[in-house]
Amino acid sequence: MKRATCGFLALVALGGCASASMRNISAGHIGCRASEIQIESKRRGWATSTWVAVCRGQRFQCSGSSSNTQCAPVGGTVASGHASTPQPAPAPQPAAQPANVTRPSDAITREVVGGDPTLIARMSFGDIRLGLGVRPLSHPETVWLRATNGSAPPTGCRLQLMVDGTLVGVGAISVEGLEVVATAEAARVARIADANRVVGRYCGQEFRFTDHHRAIVAELRVRFTEERSFAESQTAETPTQPPQQPQQDGAAAAAEVESAAPN
Repeated sequence: MKRATCGFLALVALGGCASASMRNISAGHIGCRASEIQIESKRRGWATSTWVAVCRGQRFQCSGSSSNTQCAPVGGTVASGHASTPQPAPAPQPAAQPANVTRPSDAITREVVGGDPTLIARMSFGDIRLGLGVRPLSHPETVWLRATNGSAPPTGCRLQLMVDGTLVGVGAISVEGLEVVATAEAARVARIADANRVVGRYCGQEFRFTDHHRAIVAELRVRFTEERSFAESQTAETPTQPPQQPQQDGAAAAAEVESAAPN
């Protein structure tokens, strides 16, 4: 009778046989035999109890009752004598990017055709790929959009963008191979970088801009401004030719020299 009472009341009373019962309960949660476990820091609660189970140099924080117990490892190992040896905190690791996500700066290329620089931002939305092209010097007010899902667009396929609930006017739609080509106002497309919600539709298939896509548009906007600033500074720094002295004929030059000679 004493053994049954001890097993039933061990976690509630934390009496003389509580440690033995805690070792048995802990064994099923930390992968050690009861004979290998030592119990420390026993605490009694209203309906549950907490304790630390030590086994093979590892400490486990346990809590619960005989019917519902949870144990989790805690930092530090236990050396001989069961003294806790703190371990250094692991160095923080940079957040890993998905393999198919590029940095915003790497998503933009610069091409020069006939002396006219063109910046192109390429983005992926699952099966849909979208390109934004700008010509900062010759057409600063226009953005060219190219979209494709890898197959020939059907008749009537359209490309639409909505920025924070406002539809971006997209015009001059044409089809080139597997791509739908359109234009839009640069100022409206630039708002994508600061928008809270940007939704697009290509041939009826919806796609949404993430923070990464907005960062690419922000990078494109910065590169656009840089391109124009470089061009303007180059124009301002173009050296001017000094004025040339008028040339005189031989007789006039000789007369001028003679008049200047001392008497």
